[in-house]
Amino acid sequence: MKSFALLCILLHSVYEVAGYPPDGPGNRPPLLFGNELNSNPVTGEKYRLIIKINTLQVLFSEAPVSLEIFGSNDNSHQFQAGIIFPLEEDSFLQDIFNTSGANGYSSDKGVLSYRTNPYNNHGLSFKYEFRKYYEGFYVAPQLMYKYIRYDNLEFNVSREGETIKRNESKFTKVFGIGLIAGRQTYFLRQATDWYVGIGIRGRNISVLINEAAENINKEPYSKFSVYPFINIGFRTGLIIL
Repeated sequence: MKSFALLCILLHSVYEVAGYPPDGPGNRPPLLFGNELNSNPVTGEKYRLIIKINTLQVLFSEAPVSLEIFGSNDNSHQFQAGIIFPLEEDSFLQDIFNTSGANGYSSDKGVLSYRTNPYNNHGLSFKYEFRKYYEGFYVAPQLMYKYIRYDNLEFNVSREGETIKRNESKFTKVFGIGLIAGRQTYFLRQATDWYVGIGIRGRNISVLINEAAENINKEPYSKFSVYPFINIGFRTGLIIL
């Protein structure tokens, strides 16, 4: 998946360069301002539907697709859905998460715990934005939701000097609200969407634990936390209608 994401970024860069007219970038179609906002600069026809992908986010174990639907020239609704998947095996990074606990075993706490390990997670993500455009720039409130899980994974953990084999299932729900600002430009039938955002998220983690060495099922573990977030990135897409 990493190779695929890097290839998409490379192709996008080549397309941007190759797309210029022979006389150079100064003669490319104008960016859309004023009455031509989110419209075809030649025909004046309003754009109605754009589909976009976020190639960089694939590197962080999520593959989202966005659909932007325009209500008028200066506002739109954007819906995004994504698949969360385990990252491909990499011995060095995998070892960091698997050996961050006591005595070189896995840990269930901290930034590098197996519960935050991106090699383990499966899930879905959803985002919604209502965008208001101002001469090529936009601002948008954003709502988001993620469901992340792993089932019956085994880890070796250290407890009171003993090695315990733990079987665990995790279920995480994340809700968030934020404010996004960005700039969307067009060239031929291509759209490029640069954005930055801040906000706050609430995360609820539920864990079912079985410690096989003692043949016991522990009481389900649950924790709720609230934390701020910052988003920076870009999407590329095609104008469908």
